[in-house]
Amino acid sequence: MGVYDINESNGIKAYYQYYDFAIAQPGSLSEQDYKINRFANLRPLNQKGGRSQRFGAVYENRFGDLDRVGGTFSFTYYGQLMTRDFQVSSSYNSANMVTCFSEAACRAAGLPAGYNLAVPYYATNYNGWAEVENPVRSINNAFEPKVNLIVNTGKVKQTFIMGLRFMTTTFLQRQYLNTNECTTKTSGEGAGFLCEGANVMSGWKPHIKHGVYRNWNNWRNNYTAVYLSDRIEAWDGRFFIVPGLRYAFVQYNNENAANWMQIPEKDLRKIKHMNNWMPSTNIGFIPVQGDHNVLTYFNYQRSFVPPQLDVLSYGGAEYFTQHFDTVEAGARYTYKDKFSFNADYFRIWARDFATGQYSVYTSGPMKGNVRPINGYSQGVELELYYRPIRGLQFHAAFNYIDTRVTSHGPLTDLNGDVLKGTSYNKHFPFVSPFQFIFDARYNWRKTTIGISSYFYSRAYSGISNSAAGGYYGMQYYSGGNNYESVLNSGYQCEAWCMTQHEGLLPWYWVWNIQVSQIFWENGRHRVTGSLQINNIFNMKYYFTGIGSSPAGLQPAPGRSVTAYLNYTF
Repeated sequence: MGVYDINESNGIKAYYQYYDFAIAQPGSLSEQDYKINRFANLRPLNQKGGRSQRFGAVYENRFGDLDRVGGTFSFTYYGQLMTRDFQVSSSYNSANMVTCFSEAACRAAGLPAGYNLAVPYYATNYNGWAEVENPVRSINNAFEPKVNLIVNTGKVKQTFIMGLRFMTTTFLQRQYLNTNECTTKTSGEGAGFLCEGANVMSGWKPHIKHGVYRNWNNWRNNYTAVYLSDRIEAWDGRFFIVPGLRYAFVQYNNENAANWMQIPEKDLRKIKHMNNWMPSTNIGFIPVQGDHNVLTYFNYQRSFVPPQLDVLSYGGAEYFTQHFDTVEAGARYTYKDKFSFNADYFRIWARDFATGQYSVYTSGPMKGNVRPINGYSQGVELELYYRPIRGLQFHAAFNYIDTRVTSHGPLTDLNGDVLKGTSYNKHFPFVSPFQFIFDARYNWRKTTIGISSYFYSRAYSGISNSAAGGYYGMQYYSGGNNYESVLNSGYQCEAWCMTQHEGLLPWYWVWNIQVSQIFWENGRHRVTGSLQINNIFNMKYYFTGIGSSPAGLQPAPGRSVTAYLNYTF
């Protein structure tokens, strides 16, 4: 980063950042494999990597008198060039452990009717098993003029913030398949499916890069936002109200290969021009001021999430805009710089919300894509800071969260199976209702010693809110009543088979400790280092459905040590 002050009123900042990452991602395990070795890598070919360059410049002009009428004008340019490649196997969404080659054998192994073929999720020695590569190149350019204007009449102070943000995104997506084209057995179990000999991969660098080019998909999108807010302060700042309004205009423009999944024309028209008005209001009042200080507040905000297209974990897309209305009310008490306590109630209304774990269209042109639902999340947040002596700080926070679905739509899984009942009044998956955080820090001269911990209670992993693990509907498998079997599609597990749930996910309470030190400093130059031990007590717990493989158990990190050295110049 560079800073150049032209004069007292004008300045320029510029920066450049470069990131590079490569990850071999083991993925999730079946329950049986997790119990044997929770850190086993049974998906060795799942990988991801990428590079990103971020750069920008900010021009700032300071004008007027900030005590009366004055402010700042800034013009920001931002750019990003990013490439990334996710490589997963065709069994990405499976945690199956059953092996069967006929409907009778599959039924005997416990699979529902309609399945005539299944192999374990880590198997690769069958015709049609594939590695799927999804390289993407993204080019972003944005600019934002912004004015911050202060008007102070003495009794009333107003701070206006107004601006415009425009961003273009070119998103170039390609897909390659590295498919097992082995000669299959001609007799015995697995005939016509299992390989007679070794795997024969179609890619010119099997398991590395690249597979056979399949198709392409390009998006050229624009985002425009105009915003205005006015902070009005009276009674020497003891009362303030901040009304605000943001208008966002989003344009999605798509072009793709004929063999890419085609977007229904009516949905493409709907997402081509999306208008979103987002009002907000913040109100605060300080009834007590001095050594003892009390602030009461109320906040309201509307936000949105634009359509998320081609989601890997369940193969479908979200051709709708998610909307959220958030309110919170609370109070904060502080005593000098020694103690503070905050209590807060919040509620979030979600409209056209995509949970990503259930509720899909089972028929019609949107078959297989995510069906939006409505719901709410509400709760209480308590937070405390205590500084008994200089350099020592304690911090604790407690959250209670209640989430519910308010839609009366059918309860469906991602295999397209309709389950008993509706989604109404169900808890959202993956939300721990009780959360607790504690940390402490002590600074002595140039050394800082800290300890931190966080607790999350048990959470449902499926929308059925079943406490017992297992599966519902058509799970485990390769084919079924709703989608092609592996013999027809060449896939062990279609994207729609992510219907496994693990019942209640385990609670966990993890502790970490860190020591950091300033080794040398001279003016703005500084050398610092730190040593951190994470998960001190080696707590064993797992997640599910969080990106590395939707089905099965994703082990959480065990005890680890992190060393860090930084030079600031």
